[in-house]
Amino acid sequence: MTLTSNSRRKIVIVGGNSAGLRVANQIFRMMRWPNVTIVEPSTSHVYEPLLPWLAAGLATPEEVSKPLADVLPKQINWARQGLKKLDPKKKVVILESGREIPFEFLVWADGLVPNWKKSMKGVDALVGENGICHTLDLENARATQKMVNSFEGGKVVFAMMSQLKGEEAAQRFLFLLDDVLRKKGLRDKSSFHFVAIRPDLFPSTKIREKLEAIAKQKGVELHFNHGFKSIDADKRTIVFDQLNEKGKASGETLELDYDLLHVTPALIPPEPLNKAKLAARTGDSKGLMAVDQHTLQHKKQKYYFGIGDALALPIPRVDAAAEGQAPIVAYNLLATLKGKGPGTFKKYDGHASVSLSSANKQALLTGFDYENEQVAVSMGSEEEGYLSWLKSRYINPWMYWRKAAKGQL
Repeated sequence: MTLTSNSRRKIVIVGGNSAGLRVANQIFRMMRWPNVTIVEPSTSHVYEPLLPWLAAGLATPEEVSKPLADVLPKQINWARQGLKKLDPKKKVVILESGREIPFEFLVWADGLVPNWKKSMKGVDALVGENGICHTLDLENARATQKMVNSFEGGKVVFAMMSQLKGEEAAQRFLFLLDDVLRKKGLRDKSSFHFVAIRPDLFPSTKIREKLEAIAKQKGVELHFNHGFKSIDADKRTIVFDQLNEKGKASGETLELDYDLLHVTPALIPPEPLNKAKLAARTGDSKGLMAVDQHTLQHKKQKYYFGIGDALALPIPRVDAAAEGQAPIVAYNLLATLKGKGPGTFKKYDGHASVSLSSANKQALLTGFDYENEQVAVSMGSEEEGYLSWLKSRYINPWMYWRKAAKGQL
C-alpha cells in the first residue's frame, strides 16, 4: 500500500526507541511524504539487547548506541522533549515545555518505565555506590562494567522485582557475568543468588525449564516469589519478603549479604496512557494500552495504534517483538487513513524471537506466538549453541544498525 503526497495527514509517534524507529521507517516506506512527528527527549538511540553485554565488558558503547539523528528518517519532525500529557479529545500531545502538537493518528511506541518507589523504595538513590548496579540504560550499563572489571569475587545477588519485563536482560547478564568470572578464575570465589518477584525465570514454559536447569548447573541459587523489603547499603545486606499465593508478605524473609547487587525495579506503563484513558482498567493488563491483539489498533479509539512493551498482549515482552509489529501497525494505520475498516487489516500473530544467552559464545534462540509457546526461528535451537550466540551477539546488531541507518527497519 502506498499513499500519494496529497495525503499529508498528521501522524505522531510517541517514543524514539526501537519500536518507534521501526514503525516510523515502515510508514515512510509505505507513504510518500508523510507528515510524521516523533516525540523523544533523548538524543541517542540504544540497541537495548546489547546492554547486558556492555555491562559484562563484552561489547563497546559504540556498538550499543548511536546518535538518534543518524538513524531517524531525515524528513521526520523530531520533538526533542518528553511527553507531559496526551489529550484524546483535542487530539494533541502536550510536551514538557507546554507546546502542543496536534495529530490525526497516534502511535504509542514508548516502553515501560522504572517504578522504584513501589518496588524498591530508596534503592535508586544508592545505584552506582556500594556495589549496587543495574543495566536499564547506557549510562548505568557502563557504570556496571566498571564494577565488573574491579570485582575480585564475592557474593553476587540479582534482585529481579519486575513482573512485566526485565527477565530477558537480567538472566542474560546473569549468565554472561558467570562466564566472565569463570574465565578470570573468580567463579569459585563467588556465590550467585537470583531473587525474583515472579514465580519463574522466564514466562515461556519450555525455555523456562531449560534456563532454570542451566542456572542450577552453574551453581546459581534461585529464589522465586520474593519481594523487596529493605536494604542496608553500608552493611551490604538486602532483605526480601517471601510472598504467599496472593502476592502478599507471608511473614518469612530472606536476608542476603552481597558484594555486587544487580537490581531490576518494577517496570510499569507510562502514566500518560492511564490519564488519557487508553489503558486497560482491570486485570493483569491494567495500565497497558488496550489494543486488539491482532490489529494493534486501540479497542475503542480507531485513530490510535500501539507497538512495543506497553501493549496489553498475551505474550512475553521481549525486544524483538517490535520487528513483527511494525509493518502491521503501519499498514493498518494507513488503511484507516484511507477509510478502510478492520476487515482489510493485516493481522499480527504474536510472533517474536528471543535470544537467551547461557554464556559467552553460547545462547538459546527460540520463538513464540499466540498459538504456541515455542515456534521455530531461523538459526534457532532449544539447545545451547554457537550459531545462536553468533546471531544474537553480532548478526542482529549489525543488521539493526545497517538497516536503521538506511531507513529499512
